[in-house]
Amino acid sequence: MKAPSVPAALALSAVLLSCALPVLAGVLPPMLPLEIGNHWEYQSLGGDHQVETITGTATVLGRAVFVKHYAEGLNAGLENWWRIGPGGDVQLAGFDRHDGFSLGYDPPLTFCGASPVLGDLWPTHVVAYDMATMAVYAEFDITFSALEDVSLSVPAGTFPSIGVGQVLAKAANPVLALRGLALDGRQLKTTPNTIASDATDWFSAGVGEVQYRSGDTYLLVSYGYPTPTLTTSWGALKRTYR
Repeated sequence: MKAPSVPAALALSAVLLSCALPVLAGVLPPMLPLEIGNHWEYQSLGGDHQVETITGTATVLGRAVFVKHYAEGLNAGLENWWRIGPGGDVQLAGFDRHDGFSLGYDPPLTFCGASPVLGDLWPTHVVAYDMATMAVYAEFDITFSALEDVSLSVPAGTFPSIGVGQVLAKAANPVLALRGLALDGRQLKTTPNTIASDATDWFSAGVGEVQYRSGDTYLLVSYGYPTPTLTTSWGALKRTYR
């Protein structure tokens, strides 16, 4: 078969590119990028340091999940389990504190939507299982909501962010009530909030969590991924939240 001429090849490439661009333009990076090796470094307002890394995968209650490991401080050794749902939403499947207490959620609770807009609600009816015994630990309804749409400046940069939090958090969280833990297994201090907001976690598309509260407020200092991710301008990302 005769190879196409250079002009013909260029014309064909232009056609293929024009067909592909609309698809790429409509892709929103994940609110929590989940690939082995992804890592985030945080510093709290009180001086605590934390490094979180996606260290591997696991199967929890029949579902494939990514394992996020915490290296330092109150939560040293904690692993919580995350997945991206069929619609692109960020789902929490449970945690293991490696101190004898580990919970799995069925179904995984929706922590943040794929394309969150201020006021969005993500309710989940959850059965929590003690992963050591597989006994039912608790059954409850929980709803996360998009509470803030902000441009958040942290040491790692300035990011368009959606702040999410639980609706009726204490009433609907037996893990918090009985163990002093957040639903992802993070230990909560008893110190007052350092920021005036009901949100607990702030996500930015393609970056992940740029700020979160675990008693103190933790700010993103640096982050990195082992493979390239889709980059989008601040303005383009901002428009996805409108």
